Formats: sequence, C-alpha cells, structure tokens
Amino acid sequence: MKENKAFMIANFGKDATLSLNAMIDEEIAKGVVRLNGENNKKELDKSKKDTWEYTYNSSARNLVRMWWLSKFLTKLLDNLINSPAMTLVESCQDAYTTGFADHHPWLVRKGAGLAMMAAGKKDALLLKW
Repeated sequence: MKENKAFMIANFGKDATLSLNAMIDEEIAKGVVRLNGENNKKELDKSKKDTWEYTYNSSARNLVRMWWLSKFLTKLLDNLINSPAMTLVESCQDAYTTGFADHHPWLVRKGAGLAMMAAGKKDALLLKW
C-alpha cells in the first residue's frame, strides 16, 4: 500500500497526505481495483502489457483480503476460547467457513478442508500459547 501511495503521488500528482480512502477512490476511477499482479493478464487487454497497470497490485483488493483474514482469525480465536467442546480441526473449519469459504472455488475449499485435518490437538496449541 505504501508503494501504491508513492506511485500515485509521483505519477498522478496526488498530495502526500493521500488517505487510504482516496487511494481506493483513485483505483476505482482508474479501473484497477481488481488487479493483483498475478491475474492482470486475465483482467487487462494485451495492449496494456507495457503499462504500469500490468504489474499493479490493488490496495483495495488487498484490504478486502485482510478483512477476510481478520474475520477468520476472530472466529478461530473465539472458537478456541469460548467453545471448549470443539476440536482444533472443527474450530479451523468453522473459522474458514466464516472468513474465506464464500470467496474460494469448490476445489480450494475441499483442499483447505483436507489441510485442516492435519491441525493437530487443541491442547497442544493452547500450551504453546
């Protein structure tokens, strides 16, 4: 996000006091909100291959993903602290469903579910904390 702010100040004549909201508004106006560096080939025309947009990583997109992560972590910690009957695997799966599942395709959801089966024991995790 710091890089995007510096880029907007240098290239779009924005003020150094540019806020995060103003950055997101600028990304929306420029139509680069969906860009994340990796998917830009799919999102952009081939004519934009040598432009700044081709490698741009949207602050708005990253902020949304951080929000999903915060939902996941909040739910996971809530499950671990307030639901003693839930195993660590159940806590992880419930938190994943709350934070990320709606935003992933079926195959990723199934892979994440399998990965969480290897989470281990809740007591061992709590002892490490």
